Amino acid sequence: DPGWASINRGVLICDECCSVHRSLGRHISIVKHLRHSPWPATLLQMVHTLASNGANSIWEHSLLDPAQVQSGRRKANPQDKVHPTKSEFI
Repeated sequence: DPGWASINRGVLICDECCSVHRSLGRHISIVKHLRHSPWPATLLQMVHTLASNGANSIWEHSLLDPAQVQSGRRKANPQDKVHPTKSEFI
């Protein structure tokens, strides 16, 4: 169950992924807690709408190294090797 959101990426993230996003820096991913941070209602609704319409799947798929992905869908893992041109997606 995600407890965090990356505001500028429009995705909901778990605690472990939050650590990864924070390590990228605020210029890449602005992270807020869903329950313990103040949210303007419109911003919270926007993030939930984007997430429910598949924003997470788009970002996760583009960051995985295609050579390392096996068949089937799964959630990205912080230990996954990222796409060699990760900077193109961020």
